[in-house]
Amino acid sequence: IKPAMDYKIAEGDEIIVLAEDNDTYKAETDPVLVPPVTTTHPILPLEKVQEKVLVCGWRRDIQDMLVLLDNFVERGSQVHLVNELTMDERDNFLAASGVDMDAMENCTFEHHVGNTSVRRYLEPLPLESYTSIMVLCDFQRELDILNSDSHSLATVLLVRNLQKQRRDRLRESYFGPHVCEAISRWTRHATNKCPCITEILDPRTQKTVVANSTISNHSDFVMSNELISCMLAMISESREVKEILQQLLSPHSNTFTVQPSARYVGPHEVLSYMQLASRLVGVDELLVGYISKHNKTEAAVLNPKNKSAPKRWTHYDLIIITGGSTTHDKLTDVKRAVVGTIEDALRKTKAKPMLAALRKHGGPDDHTAADHAAKKRPSKGVGLVATQPPETRAMTRRSLTNRRLSKMAGSGSRGENRDIQITADVRRKLGLLNDEVQALLEQYDVRSG
Repeated sequence: IKPAMDYKIAEGDEIIVLAEDNDTYKAETDPVLVPPVTTTHPILPLEKVQEKVLVCGWRRDIQDMLVLLDNFVERGSQVHLVNELTMDERDNFLAASGVDMDAMENCTFEHHVGNTSVRRYLEPLPLESYTSIMVLCDFQRELDILNSDSHSLATVLLVRNLQKQRRDRLRESYFGPHVCEAISRWTRHATNKCPCITEILDPRTQKTVVANSTISNHSDFVMSNELISCMLAMISESREVKEILQQLLSPHSNTFTVQPSARYVGPHEVLSYMQLASRLVGVDELLVGYISKHNKTEAAVLNPKNKSAPKRWTHYDLIIITGGSTTHDKLTDVKRAVVGTIEDALRKTKAKPMLAALRKHGGPDDHTAADHAAKKRPSKGVGLVATQPPETRAMTRRSLTNRRLSKMAGSGSRGENRDIQITADVRRKLGLLNDEVQALLEQYDVRSG
């Protein structure tokens, strides 16, 4: 996704193009000359801070979201969960999904029970201290999408109203009511520092939100069903897109981020898109577009056509791709590819004998989160009204395979433990995996050579 600047395009390489469709772009026939930038601007490294996230609602696949969130945030971050499920229902739901929240490494979770569209349940929360907010569609309401969207909109408006009231009270304690009223008038179009993202299901709700600036300014709204449809459409047209999406959505690889333009450009600088992109290359970041800082109804601009026109960037935020390996360590790339291949094979075949062998090789004291949950509580039904029960997962925060491989690699001195029973089925599947890994290594050596 973000190769080194000294990488030379070779025969057989394919170029990833960011465009609306495969007939909406074309290659330039003449070379593009980028004028040198005469001014300098110090770019500080991205600051890593602890997050405090409010999650309203309980999706059917919330266990996957929590695992992914734990991978993205910094250690010591907090996640507050507010929904109508009781604690027993949440424990049973997560246990059936194979997720142990106590095993999360970066997040600590705080549970609150209540209806998020009712004021008395949100007032005790520290709404002024959250760094971001997510409003999810409750699975209990997913069969009535209009009711679900109405509940989500009510939650957003209530949260923003409570946040505003608390900010006003804090200002009045410092400046008085008249000064606070003037400040509110001056900053009524300012962007809220606490970003909020809201999930909606009905396309009619999306049209209502776009047409009403009062609602759209309170949150960013995402149609989750439409996102899934778009991803399936792209992958069905080109299977290689799946690998691109996996890298962009992985916490340990390249990923999209939005940064203020003031980090890269001075307030009076006038630069073209190409000049600004060249400046970002110096800090190993890739510029892919920009978005208006104040007008939320204005669409984001990705891969703009006129990249040579100079402009001021004060009123824009930049969309960049960051992260990933900068040293291109071959061993790290090969290990990730091998582990990814084994994980895919385990998920596709649901090879229980192989998982049992890996678990036994890892040691008697090492179990999955589902094993721990089963020991802690008696077996009983989930107790949730759901059309489909959650699917049991073979991994928790980290991949089960990754943990087992690390233990197997470090167990050379404990060679006396040889009581693992490798059945014919397990031996056959391991042989197939070995063939895939060898082919992957050979392919990697050819490309790197």
